[in-house]
Amino acid sequence: MRILFITHNLSRTGAPINLLHTIRELKLTFKVTPIILVHHDTGNMSKEFAELGQIVYYGDKKFGSNKLFRKILNRLCFFYNLISIRMTGNIDAVYSNTICNGGLFSQIKFIFPGTRLLVHVHELENMISNWGDLNWNRNLKYASLFIAASDAVKSNLINNRAVNPNKIEVVKEYIDTNVINDYKFQPKIRSSLGQKKDDFIIGGCGVICYRKGTDLFIETAVNYFEQHPNANVRFVWLGSFSDQNQIYQTSRQQILSLGLEEKIIFINQVPDPLNYFIDFDIFYLSSREDPYPLVCLENAALGNPIICFENSGGIPEFVIKKSGMIVKGTMQAMQAIHDLVSDPLLLAKLGRNAKSNVMSNHDSALNVRKIMKLIESAA
Repeated sequence: MRILFITHNLSRTGAPINLLHTIRELKLTFKVTPIILVHHDTGNMSKEFAELGQIVYYGDKKFGSNKLFRKILNRLCFFYNLISIRMTGNIDAVYSNTICNGGLFSQIKFIFPGTRLLVHVHELENMISNWGDLNWNRNLKYASLFIAASDAVKSNLINNRAVNPNKIEVVKEYIDTNVINDYKFQPKIRSSLGQKKDDFIIGGCGVICYRKGTDLFIETAVNYFEQHPNANVRFVWLGSFSDQNQIYQTSRQQILSLGLEEKIIFINQVPDPLNYFIDFDIFYLSSREDPYPLVCLENAALGNPIICFENSGGIPEFVIKKSGMIVKGTMQAMQAIHDLVSDPLLLAKLGRNAKSNVMSNHDSALNVRKIMKLIESAA
């Protein structure tokens, strides 16, 4: 079976990482022949994707700075690439790994008119809105089936995006647990930052932005140290940022003014996040909106219980299975952290539950089989 997979970029973030797991498992188990279409040539995982199959790019950065000229040439280049694929054989299914690719669908359907299109939705309402109504309407027009990354995503598609419930299947996010089990860990936080062995580390992760709730993470930490100034606790945020990022600047200034720079720590994006997650004791998802972040599953697989906000997306569906704590705001988050710091038995119990939950329900081998059944039924 030949499948055209579409990724919006090659960044080391949730949706592209999920697609990498998906293609790898489909190729290994079901002998799928993947063709990988990259919408935007950004990110640092081109090598990993190239090992799995042929990569085709939408356009070329070399087409110059004139936007109209570049747009025309990119479309012509894309059209040529699609024809080249078509000449080597038919495509059995098209699998878009995000709603961001709506602008490509009309040309794809023109070249492959009888091929059904599946859209894997990893986004909730704010992100869908950010991509605009024109992009969404193309998803709605051309998609044969929507695969929702969580029950929260499905509810949003029905209630806010007018998708027929019969066109939605839920397959919750997944990770390759064998990677976790076989990983040769080299813990980085305590060694590189001089943290003591008995320091308790609260981890957060993601691009520093409003949606990810970096400000809420900092607010929780500040409140915690106001209540427990002598606690051997560190709050560590791992993720992409620059000195020009306004949230980072504001947070950094606040941390410095309070003298908490050794207790609240930012680490920029790294290629080996598991070596940092292994040093976490709790993973605190401070996101205001997140469909079902893989970083929670990776931390849970390491035995780190999850703290998250209610009504923040899909991860409460995971945490409610005694895999952490669901809170209503930063003060409750602070109290939940204190409870777990103070109760090693509860911490260990929730960590074991979280790990079991991932291994039983969120392994790629299990969930990609569900994806394959959906692809086969659509083909």
